[in-house]
Parts: sequence; structure tokens; C-alpha cells
Amino acid sequence: MSNLRIIFNPKYIIRNDIHRIILVTKDDSSLSTFIHPLHAMILSFFDSPLFLEEAYNLISSSLGISADTTKKFILTLLNNDTKKWIGDGGNACHFPEEVLIEETSNYQSRGYHFRDFLITEELDLISRRFYVPLEAMMMINTLCYTDCIYCYADRSKKNDLKIPVERIFEIIEDAKNLKLKTFDVSGGEFFFYKHWKLLLKKMMQSGFTPKSIPTKVPLSSETIKQISETGYEQIQVSLDSIDPSTLSKLLQVDISYFKSIETMLINLRKYNLKFRVNTIVTSYNCSINQIDSLIQYLKSFSNFVEISIGIVGYSLYKKNTANYSNFPLFEDANVLFDFLKNKYGNDEQVLISDISKTEDNINFSSDKFFSKAMCTGNLQQFYILPDGKVTICEELYWHPKFIIGDLMKQSIMEVWNSKEALALHHLNQGLIQKSSPCSTCDIFTRCREYGGVCWREVVKSYGMENWDYPDPRCQYAPKSINQIYIK
Repeated sequence: MSNLRIIFNPKYIIRNDIHRIILVTKDDSSLSTFIHPLHAMILSFFDSPLFLEEAYNLISSSLGISADTTKKFILTLLNNDTKKWIGDGGNACHFPEEVLIEETSNYQSRGYHFRDFLITEELDLISRRFYVPLEAMMMINTLCYTDCIYCYADRSKKNDLKIPVERIFEIIEDAKNLKLKTFDVSGGEFFFYKHWKLLLKKMMQSGFTPKSIPTKVPLSSETIKQISETGYEQIQVSLDSIDPSTLSKLLQVDISYFKSIETMLINLRKYNLKFRVNTIVTSYNCSINQIDSLIQYLKSFSNFVEISIGIVGYSLYKKNTANYSNFPLFEDANVLFDFLKNKYGNDEQVLISDISKTEDNINFSSDKFFSKAMCTGNLQQFYILPDGKVTICEELYWHPKFIIGDLMKQSIMEVWNSKEALALHHLNQGLIQKSSPCSTCDIFTRCREYGGVCWREVVKSYGMENWDYPDPRCQYAPKSINQIYIK
């Protein structure tokens, strides 16, 4: 082992969060944990490959800690196949698997230096809300090519991006300087924005290459050529069926729409652009034949990456009659998803959503509620609306209770530390309406700051005016006013 060179696993990144260091996964939001600055300083030395014996002496002399302490920490995280806790009590830190690994052939240094992780402020390894946001999403517009019957968006406002391109570039620079992990874009339609090429190039130059830009537009050969010329490599196509009549009903488009999409997929292959697909299962396409034929069709393309399949969700911006008519029958959904799991469960190109859309997703036990995944809105992530207003969730749009700032007038940190953002996180129980069980709950603060309330699910269940009701997964949540899951 002493002859091997060791590196800090490239799938993780570490970042200074003023009062602690954050260790997160690089390519998704599946993990974030707070670690002690000394731990981060040790890990930073492995940004360049090091022999173990060389590492013990170098780190010990540089940081003024004993070689034995250094060695014990390093060996605990070297090729660790299970999660590890290091430290005691409030200073205990949680580490994921394989933090330190043997050098890989394609490893690239990230430019870490141990001084990047010095903390001069009071140490805080407890509070959940990040002191510096980690991720941002900018909604380009609320314009669409289709009129999907299952759309969750607020279609009452037809907004193109109103932020001047110069200001957008300033915001991106701000995000880069703050070392945000991601600065991504969502629709409406990215390619309807007149400066999309300038924006895409700026994002890529700043290290914020979008993972997959979503579109339902049958892009022309010329547009695809222009995308390819930027160096961008992958887009996301929303496609729910290869049956033209089904698509016509679902998207309210002409029967020729699928042929136009097919031409686009062929042109994507021509210009060496990869594509992934997002598919929504509704009452109109909830059949084995519809979804299986779609998967087989996509697999015929050499540039196809993956398909993500999920069940239609409740839309805040549609009448209940429209929502309920889009829900597939519970039995039909079970048959379809059982088939998909049996046939494609081990297929890396087929991602089957594991988010429950059924009524077993309400009224959790206390242990289950506090161990569920945290909503990242206003904890580590924010959303920029097309007019520059900032909200905590893309599905809440301009709901006034969730607007935390305005990037036309403020910097990212001014928004993140605004009185609106902090008041929403540290919600005053005395201001909760009396009809909400939250107004008298004994664990209110723990729930709101450490339980991870999903505001979107709250307003879906109880209506816009009842935004301060419990998360429907809470054991004390009343019966939902709206049926947001299939039965």
C-alpha cells in the first residue's frame, strides 16, 4: 500500500461554508455533509497524488499535528467501503464511502490548498442551512412549444427572460466567485431565448455546463449545428410516447409532431450530440406497450444516454378535474412499473422513478419523517425567475410567501441573507394561522429547521392560502384538501 499514490476521490468536492466545510458529491445532490476544517485541510493535500508515507510527514509538518493522528485519519477514509463518523458529540463529522482512493489514470487536480479551508468564524457543524448557497437554477422563460395537459407550470404568465444579458453574466460571475457547485437552467424553452448561444457559452466558460438542457421543441438542423459548435454535448428531450395520436392528445400538438421529433433525434446523431429522455406516465400512456415500445425505439439510437420514467404529479395551476383525469389508475400504474422494474431494473439506461405518487407517501412516523431526504430549497438552493425575482422552488413561482429577493437589485449573498429568506427558514410559530396544526405543535422548530418541510407538497395538498400547514408526510398533518396522489 505504501507504494501506491492516493488521491481525494474526484466524485466529491469540498468547499468553505464560512462556519464549516461542506463535502458534497460533484455531479448530483445525493450527498452533502459538514466536516471540520482540519479534516478538509488534510484532504486538500490529496488534490495531488501522494504516497502514503510521504503524506503522513508532509501533512503533519504543514499543519502541526502528530503523524499518528494524521495516519489514523487517513487510514480510516482510505478505500472505506462504509460511511464513517469521526469525532465526538457536536463535533462528530460524517464521511461517505471511498473518500481517499488509489490514483486513477484520468485524475485532474482541482487546485485545492489547505489555506482555502481555514475557518476564522465560530465553528458550526449542526445547523442545516448553508451559509453560502450551493446550487442555483435560472428559469429562462415560461414560454412553451407544446401545451401539455399534465404541465405543472404556471401558464398564466407568459414571460420571456427580462434580465439583461449583461446582468445575467454578472450573476454567473457572482456564482463562480462564491464557488457554487451548479448554476443551471430550466424552461419553458431555453432555445426560445434570443441570446441562448451567448448564455450557454458563458455558463460553460464559467464551469457551469448544464447537465441536460430540456426541450420539447423539434429543433432544426441549423439549431442543432449551432449547439454542437458551442462544444455542448447533451440535451434532454421530453417524450412520452412514439404513438403520434397519443402525443397529440398529451401535448395538444399536431399529429405530425412525432415525425418532427424523430427528425430532430436523427440530426442530433448526425452532429454527435447525446440526448436523454424524460417521460411522464399519465392515464393516456399508462400501458406496457406504450412505454416499452418507447424504450426500445430510443435504444436504437447510438447517441441515446438514458430515459427517466415517472408518474404524473399534481399541478398547482390546473383545476382538480383536469388533474384527476390525468392520473392513471393505481392498478394500471402498478402493472406497468412492476413490468419495468422486472425487465429494466438492472438497465443503466432506464431510470425508474422511486418517488412515491401514492397515498403511502403521507403521515409518516416521526422517525421516518426526520430521516427522509431534505428539501434543498432555501437550505442550499434557490431559483431565479425570468424577471429576476428569486424563489425557493420552481413550482412555487411568484407565490409571495416564497419570494426571497430580486437579483435585478441584489447580489446572490444579499438575497441568500435577506430578511425574507431567513424569516422563512426560522419561521415564527406565532405567525402561523390557528387552523394549522403547526401553530401549536411542540416540535415546530425542529420540524421546520431539521425535518425538511416540502413547501410545494404543502400548497398542493392544502391550497396556496394554506402555505403554513404541515407537510402532508407529517404524522400530525390533516387530511389533504386536494388529492395529490393516485389511488
